[in-house]
Amino acid sequence: MTGAPELRTAQALLRPLRPGDAPDIAEGIAEWRVMRWLSAPPWPYGLADAEWFVTEGADSQTFGIEVEGRVVGVIGAGAEFGYWLAPPLWGQGIMSEVAAAVLAWRFGTDPSPLDSGYFLGNGPSRAVLTKHGFVPTRIVARYHRPSAQALALQEMVLTREAWEAR
Repeated sequence: MTGAPELRTAQALLRPLRPGDAPDIAEGIAEWRVMRWLSAPPWPYGLADAEWFVTEGADSQTFGIEVEGRVVGVIGAGAEFGYWLAPPLWGQGIMSEVAAAVLAWRFGTDPSPLDSGYFLGNGPSRAVLTKHGFVPTRIVARYHRPSAQALALQEMVLTREAWEAR
């Protein structure tokens, strides 16, 4: 479990993960169209993986994205800013909205720069990051666990100053 606070947006509740969230997480992330853009989760992804993530893998800056009583994604601002959202909710502005809330919280508690990135070809993730002020730093090869190969990743960084100036 995590120590993240609860944050409300117009469309979602961001809250610490709980063990009962594991089935929703396993269902939401288990599609290849989600996993193809995430570097670390195993593939295929099952309930045991979600249970481990909720109890041991998530840190104190990890939030479940709850919509209509179900966790439909995860967002975190720990070592790196990362996120995913279940496909039925894509294109509704939810990720951009929750990203803004998490970034405001993060920079209110920690002024240090925040790293993120996206695999080349992931236009929606690129759009979320650039909308919130992240700037590209370099392209690197990053190991993509679901496909067991190195893929091109655009690394990005966001400073508190850039966040406040956006």
